[in-house]
Amino acid sequence: MERGWMEEENSIKLVIFDLDGTLVKIPIDYANMYSKLRELLGLKLDVIPLRLIKEITEDDEELRKKIFKILDDAEDEAVSNVTINPEIEVIRKKFKDFKKVLVTMQGLNAVKAIIPKIGMSFDFIITREDSLDRFTQLRMALKRFKINAEHALFIGDRKHDENCARKLGCKFVRMNW
Repeated sequence: MERGWMEEENSIKLVIFDLDGTLVKIPIDYANMYSKLRELLGLKLDVIPLRLIKEITEDDEELRKKIFKILDDAEDEAVSNVTINPEIEVIRKKFKDFKKVLVTMQGLNAVKAIIPKIGMSFDFIITREDSLDRFTQLRMALKRFKINAEHALFIGDRKHDENCARKLGCKFVRMNW
């Protein structure tokens, strides 16, 4: 984990964690999942981005439920084989006294199965059922605790995570493992 935020540690009031790729790695069978999504949606894309799912289901709750069922099933199959970040003990100790939020594009069922495995508690959890947009998820976390972005640290694993954090004004640490 990068250490660059530590000089400003006293200003941090909220730590927001991404789940997959940051705290754990979830071995989802993406080929099978995407195959089912392509069949349901009649698409020929190799990968079906979440922003597309967000757009095509915005006014179609039934379609969203069908898509989420496919995603949930894929995650349910994978959660028993989750790999925990080898630094999880250090992470738990380092952030034990902070308010913590978990943001994830995984579903609530998978999150409920994974949290006991990592041994962390969160003051608030935001899943894909709440929003399919990372920027919106981060805004929801800040709003929930009435924290200004400059007092929040987001720990994620992707450039998109960093871009969303920076756009809001949050500090960001990339977790690579």
